Amino acid sequence: MHLKQSRLSPYARGGFYFGAFFGALGLYIPFLSLHFRELGLTGGQIGWTAVVTPIVMAVVSLPVSTWADKLQRRRLFLQICLAGCVILFWLGRLPTTFGGILIWYVAFASFNAPSISLANGLIARMAVRHQLTFGGMRLWGSIIFSVLSVGFGFVIETYGLLLMFPAAAVIFAVAWLMAGLLEEPP
Repeated sequence: MHLKQSRLSPYARGGFYFGAFFGALGLYIPFLSLHFRELGLTGGQIGWTAVVTPIVMAVVSLPVSTWADKLQRRRLFLQICLAGCVILFWLGRLPTTFGGILIWYVAFASFNAPSISLANGLIARMAVRHQLTFGGMRLWGSIIFSVLSVGFGFVIETYGLLLMFPAAAVIFAVAWLMAGLLEEPP
């Protein structure tokens, strides 16, 4: 769907994007370490996976965001990052060794980390342009994260932790669709 075809208000577009993106995070963040424990990773190995995201965020986010700004293609870069998240979550159940999991996690963090700054920039500019509250749109992400985390906890008790991978992939795909409706400022 193209921006001109959207009947959603700018507030709804921003709120739905944040709801989808943080909803996807809510489907895996509370449960990924449990999955790693089930695969037999030690506490130290799980700790190494937790260190990956901040390191990748520091190394990858700034250059990707800067490049997107220079090319004025923030929405395209955001959608590429989200497509990477979708693909990696479909593949996420494949690695079962610490090395494979670490490679997967670095790849995932490389796509996920820049998507946060790219989306925040797009939506903040959209909020200013339309005189909306950024915090009000961002609040939907927090609400959906909380609701899906709790609700999904009950679901995985019945169906198992592996369900988090296709479920998060689907919700990241929704975020990818919503990102296409965000305004690219000149």
